[in-house]
Amino acid sequence: MRKLLLFFLCLPFLISCEEDEPNATELASEELDDWITLIIPNGREAEAIVGSIDDTLLVTTMMSAYFTTDGGETWEESPGLGGTVFDVLERKDTVFALWASGDLLDYVGPPFIADVVYAGIGSEYTTDYGKTWQYNNSRSQHDIVSPIGIAVSPTGVTYRIKDDITPLNADTTSYRINYSTVEMYHQGYWQTLDFPFEYELNNLHVDDDNRLYVSASSWKYVQDNQIQGPDENYPGLVYIYKQSLP
Repeated sequence: MRKLLLFFLCLPFLISCEEDEPNATELASEELDDWITLIIPNGREAEAIVGSIDDTLLVTTMMSAYFTTDGGETWEESPGLGGTVFDVLERKDTVFALWASGDLLDYVGPPFIADVVYAGIGSEYTTDYGKTWQYNNSRSQHDIVSPIGIAVSPTGVTYRIKDDITPLNADTTSYRINYSTVEMYHQGYWQTLDFPFEYELNNLHVDDDNRLYVSASSWKYVQDNQIQGPDENYPGLVYIYKQSLP
């Protein structure tokens, strides 16, 4: 989740010699433990997720939006949507891109969650998961909002991102996110999912087959794997939970 002031699996890449050092675009998708890892070249930081890995999966990133139709083996940049889309909202066969982030609203659930960061302003939409986009001329674009870092499964189970933070000043108006965890609200209480890597997480999505997707910042990933710049070539990261969800 992005820091308020501004609006999971360590991969087994051991780099031993500089001449063989891969860049981000050469790193293939990997499976490890309970998670599938998808790497989006040049995404820099993955944000919103919608669709399905079995069909078309659309992911927005810090740089642009990308979609895959082959299970994440290859990614194609979504035309006409450069820039950071913080979240998306799917209504029937239409997906709205939400450009603004920062409104603190209560999520009424269930369960109730206070002070959730919401994204809004659905000024563009797609009916084919990012292969084409159209401009939303309706005034209703300002009424299209979505909570960032919260997703609800088809069976009604709620998932959220919870950040481990360190306040940077006494009044806690700013803070550093150390890492994030994913929690599931099931049978009346929160349960923490096993996500073994200490990354800053951005958003969640649950597809029609009850599979959980998590988007992440790649800064610690870049450091861990000694990936060289420029920054624009850093990858976007998406994790898919392989186990069945309630």
